[in-house]
Order: sequence, then C-alpha cells, then structure tokens
Amino acid sequence: MRAWMFHNWVEDFYDEHKALENQAYLIGSFINPELVRKILGKDSETHVSDDKDFEETLKAIRQQSIEENKSLKKRQRKRKSKLKE
Repeated sequence: MRAWMFHNWVEDFYDEHKALENQAYLIGSFINPELVRKILGKDSETHVSDDKDFEETLKAIRQQSIEENKSLKKRQRKRKSKLKE
C-alpha cells in the first residue's frame, strides 16, 4: 500500500514538474522564441504550407463535412407504431 502511495506521489510530482516546465517554455517563447525552438528541437518538425495548400485542405474538410451531413439527413428516424386496442 505504501509503495503504491509513493508511486502515485512521484507521478503527481512529475506531472507538476512537467506543467511548470511547459509554462516556462510558454513564457520564454514570448521573449526568445528561437531559443525555445532550439531547446525543444522543433525546427525540423515544423510543417510549412502556403495559402494554396491551406485553401485545398480547407475545401476538402468542408466537402467531407457536407457529405457527412447529407448521410445523417438520409437516415430518418422511425417512429414507434401505436398499439391497437
């Protein structure tokens, strides 16, 4: 029981530490964003797209949403039949 409680305490401490670390990165990104990117190693993982790619993606998302709405409208709810007396 004590080992389990200790394990939970350590996990809570670790979660709190990560939250404070992320908050420090957030605050630091306003002052020196290049340094934060360098520390986190995010330069190589950044996705860059131009306006044309963005518009194509937005159009595809809208089209998919419209198709999903049409398929939902096709399904009509069946009403329960009234009992005959």
